[in-house]
Parts: sequence; C-alpha cells; structure tokens
Amino acid sequence: MTAQKFVLRSNLSWWRFSRKVFVLLLVCVAIQFYNRHTAGAFAADIFLGIVGLSTLVFYALGWRRLRAAASVKPIPVGDFPEILRHFVGNPLYAVLWFFFTFLLAFGVLLALILLRAV
Repeated sequence: MTAQKFVLRSNLSWWRFSRKVFVLLLVCVAIQFYNRHTAGAFAADIFLGIVGLSTLVFYALGWRRLRAAASVKPIPVGDFPEILRHFVGNPLYAVLWFFFTFLLAFGVLLALILLRAV
C-alpha cells in the first residue's frame, strides 16, 4: 500500500499565494512598460489594471475556498478535478465574473477612446 500525498494546509499558506500572484502582477507590469510609447498607452494601462485586479481578486477568493476545503477534509494532490472545483467554485459564477470584468474593461476602454476623439 502506498502513502497518498495530501494537500497540506501549510502548502496553502497566503505566503505561497502571494508568490504566485507576484508573477501575475509582474507580467501585467511588463506588458504595461512594453506599451509605454504608443498612442493608447493610458487606455491599455487602465484595461490591464482592471483585468489584473479582477484576476487577483478571483484567485484570492479561490485560494480561500481551497484553504477552507483542505481544512475540513484533506485533498489528495493527484485529485486535480477536486482541487480545481474548490479553486474555481461554481463555473457559472466564474464565467459571469470574467464576462463582466471584460465588459467593464472594454467599456472603460471605449469611453477613454471616445473622450480622446472629442
């Protein structure tokens, strides 16, 4: 009989979450600095800021759900569907979350473009 590895609560610490989110924020900042000298740089910064912040909040809420589930019952490391189910939550809410995020981001982007055109 082999020992089964479980997701330990120490593996789900907020410190580990912050290190993973740092990579996401680093990518957003790198893209913003790459677009610095273009005409729509400010609009692109706002767009990436909204999408990046929304993704950060979504990941934080998922991390909290995953930590809560792991504290109630150990989750095996190889059980990826269960980890994903706890991390993403209800798929309908996840789709709605990102739909409204991109709707807001494109709305702000369109407003900034139209205000510059006037």
